[in-house]
Amino acid sequence: MNGTAKIELASEAVKPFEALEGVVRWQRSERPPALELRVFWMTRGRGTEEVSVEAVSPVSLGPDASAPFSMVLPGLPWSFDGQLISVTWAVELVDDQGEGCAMAEFVLSPDGVVRKLGAIDKPQSKGKKSRFGTK
Repeated sequence: MNGTAKIELASEAVKPFEALEGVVRWQRSERPPALELRVFWMTRGRGTEEVSVEAVSPVSLGPDASAPFSMVLPGLPWSFDGQLISVTWAVELVDDQGEGCAMAEFVLSPDGVVRKLGAIDKPQSKGKKSRFGTK
């Protein structure tokens, strides 16, 4: 297919339980296959990377067309960036073959800011007993 597909977000930061809003643009001369929007979060960093799809919505578009969307988001997990792992939110336009056509990342947090997790030089719990035994 020639041309592009785009997702334009109304805001790059959304509060928990609010709606992610934007416009999907199909800028191709061919009629698109069946399309859907998927809102998901993913982990990045060391260890096993995970993805959790939180909302799915079908999209109906013709050639060279656009459509607005609005999808209510869950409350957690908030976007954060740590030394070992990060959580990133995104919305993706996917075709009927499961191929991604477009993607846009956004921040989910109460104040629109990605939480930065700092290093812990001296863990407080080292050597302390818990109800499960010594750590």
